[in-house]
Amino acid sequence: MVNEIKRFELSDGVIGNFIPTTRFKTARLSVSFYVPMREDTASAYALLPFILTGCGKEYPTSRIISRTLDNLYNAALACECTKMGDLQLLSVSITCMENKYALDGSDIILKCANMLSSLIFNPLCDEGGFEEQNFEKEKRLMIERIDSEINNKRSYALSRCVAEVCKGEPCSIPRYGSRQGQVELTRGELYAAWETLLRTAYVRIGYLASEENEKVFDILGKAFSDLDRKVVNINNPIVSPAKETVSQIHDRMPVKQGKLVLGFRTNIHGGDKDTYKVMVTTDLFGGGPYSRLFDNVREKMSLCYYCAARANRGKGYMTVDSGVEFDNMDKTHNEILNQLDIVCKGEFDDEALAASKRALCDTFRGAEDSQPLIDRWHADRLFVADAPSPDEVATLINSVTKEDVIETAKTFKLDTVYRLLGQEEK
Repeated sequence: MVNEIKRFELSDGVIGNFIPTTRFKTARLSVSFYVPMREDTASAYALLPFILTGCGKEYPTSRIISRTLDNLYNAALACECTKMGDLQLLSVSITCMENKYALDGSDIILKCANMLSSLIFNPLCDEGGFEEQNFEKEKRLMIERIDSEINNKRSYALSRCVAEVCKGEPCSIPRYGSRQGQVELTRGELYAAWETLLRTAYVRIGYLASEENEKVFDILGKAFSDLDRKVVNINNPIVSPAKETVSQIHDRMPVKQGKLVLGFRTNIHGGDKDTYKVMVTTDLFGGGPYSRLFDNVREKMSLCYYCAARANRGKGYMTVDSGVEFDNMDKTHNEILNQLDIVCKGEFDDEALAASKRALCDTFRGAEDSQPLIDRWHADRLFVADAPSPDEVATLINSVTKEDVIETAKTFKLDTVYRLLGQEEK
């Protein structure tokens, strides 16, 4: 179980979180950088976690990194780049065995902390910036990641719809930046972005283990305190109302299955306690097999191959995406809106509502079974005062009533309709 979280102010804009838990035999140490999502920095920042964990001055090749991790009882190094509202969230982490299980009595956690610090603050560079061979390799892999997201047509359609729903807002920028931005990125520009990141990003150092180890925070905290830091302002996410005229956009590609995505806006967002009502409403509408969209649009009416709703509570929008035959686009569109109207009228079973709440509670309670999920939970809620635990969220979900769902559903307003169509016939 996760006990009371300890929070430390390590430096200007650098927060330490010790998350005590006895559920695992491993410890996890992560460093997360929060920066505003911007078109001119997104591409460079997105590449940084991958290049920093690929090699370093003390670990000049991936083979040396692998050998070092093996010698640390098979520790694991990881990184990611995601979006959190209008912020870009960059993370590097290392997971290792707890010290008490080491056969030689060595301080594995401290060694991992030193390794993580070295990779972040002492990258492999030369006069031109990051070392060329590693830079070109990581840049190529990043471009492949971007291309793979485009080739995944369901993911592509969703991102196109969200970009239109959040048009003009930082959230509309892809998490990895643009493909062209990655192609044009130079070693020197990436090095400058790394220096800026260390000096301006809001930083969270997360440490999950059974016992506190102050030396872990001392190592990484001192590295940041030695810098001349001027932390950027992390603003609340921009939330806009639904457009007065629904946006209708489409793309044509050589696809055999069409994609239909509907984007909705709601006035419930951010840290509002009513966002838990949005969770339940969205899940009842288009979550599991008990939902209106699955049971009716997909199963009974056979209008699509899949049809699912998901909400971004921080930004106050919901999307419904479906894979459909081109001839069924209009029917599916109309039936999705009809099912939302049914929820607004309260014409759904109490059994379906109970099933939805059970499924959501199981999901949130299950978050405590995974170290990465626990760490990510607290990273995502760093700026939320008195953020609830997964168990507390489950309690809030169970308190949602049928009347709450009806009133919440009425707040969803259609903003954007996106269609991915096949190539036009000559």
